Amino acid sequence: MRRLLRVSLFAMLLTGNLSAGADVPAAGGERAAIPFRSAEGPSGSALVGRVLAGFVLVLVVGVGAVYLLKRYAPGIYSYRAAGGQRIEVLEIRRVTPRLTLFLVKMDSDEVLLAQSGDRIKSVWQRPAKNERGAERRDV
Repeated sequence: MRRLLRVSLFAMLLTGNLSAGADVPAAGGERAAIPFRSAEGPSGSALVGRVLAGFVLVLVVGVGAVYLLKRYAPGIYSYRAAGGQRIEVLEIRRVTPRLTLFLVKMDSDEVLLAQSGDRIKSVWQRPAKNERGAERRDV
C-alpha cells in the first residue's frame, strides 16, 4: 500500500498535478494569468477522425495481443472450445523414483507409457473397437 502511495505521489510530481504549488506567485511577485481555452476547437470532422484513429489503434493492439497469446502462450487458449482435444491422460503412477507409468487415451485407443529418466517407451496398447465390437487393426 505504501509503495502504491509513493508511486502515485511521484507520478503526480512528474506531471505537475499537486495543488500545493498552485498558490506560489510568479517570479515578479505577481500571480501569472490562467490561460483559458478558446471557444474555437477542432471541427466535427477532425473529432470524428481522431475517434476513428483511436478505435483503429485499439483494434490493432487487441488483434496483436490475441496473436501473441496464441503464438507464445498456447496453453491459455482452450482447445476444447475449438473441439480439438483428442489426447487425455487417464492416470499417472510413480513406481520408483526413476520410473513413472502414464495411461494415455488418444481418440479411443489406450496406451501405457513408461518413463525412465529421459526415455519413454510404449509398454502396452489397447486398440479401439470398431462398430461391430471387433478390435480395429490399422496396417
